[in-house]
Amino acid sequence: MAITAAHAAQAKLREMPSLAIVSGSPQTQHAYAASGTNQYVTDFSPLVVKIVGSSSANDRVEFTCPQPHCGIRVFDADDDPGKWPDPDNKGIYDEVIKGGKSTVRISLQTDAPGNYTVVAQTIDGDRKGPRSAPFILISQ
Repeated sequence: MAITAAHAAQAKLREMPSLAIVSGSPQTQHAYAASGTNQYVTDFSPLVVKIVGSSSANDRVEFTCPQPHCGIRVFDADDDPGKWPDPDNKGIYDEVIKGGKSTVRISLQTDAPGNYTVVAQTIDGDRKGPRSAPFILISQ
């Protein structure tokens, strides 16, 4: 039986590590009106995932808010929020893997309070890992 390019690509994809949620889901936080805009901001406790499988130095974790009009802002080590990204970037943030885990503290900027899913997935360049870890975040 010949191995096709699709089979080879699937085999390579399986080599990418998966993620498991350690903490941060589900969680509910209070939203507040963003000043100077008609949107809402909700600050969440840290989202933590662990790597399942072996990872390379190139692996990163991509955090994405796939819902429309959902932006991610990341807090730095000093608990200082960064700038809001361009609303068209789909709320994507890449984080380095340290000690087999990836942790990020975020705010979501949305059109309205509600239920949102932030998805974490391993990436290596353009390649994405086989399984994602969905965080359920409730803004009220």
